[in-house]
Amino acid sequence: MKPSGRAAPQDGGERYAITIRYLHWIMAALILAMLFLGFISAGLPKTEPARHLYLGLHKSFGVTLLGLTVLRAIVKLVTVTPPLPSAISSAERIFARAAHVGFYALMFLMPVSGYVMSISMGQPVRWFGLDVPRLLLEDRSRGMMAANVHVTAAIILLTVLALHIGAVAWHYFFHRMNLLRRVV
Repeated sequence: MKPSGRAAPQDGGERYAITIRYLHWIMAALILAMLFLGFISAGLPKTEPARHLYLGLHKSFGVTLLGLTVLRAIVKLVTVTPPLPSAISSAERIFARAAHVGFYALMFLMPVSGYVMSISMGQPVRWFGLDVPRLLLEDRSRGMMAANVHVTAAIILLTVLALHIGAVAWHYFFHRMNLLRRVV
């Protein structure tokens, strides 16, 4: 076999704790499913039965994600985060840190704004069929404001997610650094 002239990708450094790695991928799957279900159901007529199924799953995943985000934040506080490889520039470190802080903020903001929106608009929030307590009274104007926050946060989340995946791909293909290994 003829050598390609390109070096094999470098190891991306130390790996995250196993708990963080599992939470990362479970939450990534839930976030993608929620985004898909949320955008699909928003485009369906209110009378469409599938819309109610999709929204029910969207809300159940959102409640689950909020709980997992709290768990992940606690685990992250008590575990050591492996340092980025020394080849990562200081500017890239700042962007990576900002993206991670943004992810945590959005993982809290999305379910909370969705809850406020639903409850304020008189809609129930259920977690796989179990009622989530109503902590607010109905208030349509608050519900509309929460809906705007929810949709805006979803767009920001998609943007940060694309940048996150793009950065991992950039480092792999252009710097031959396998950062994905840290969370696999």
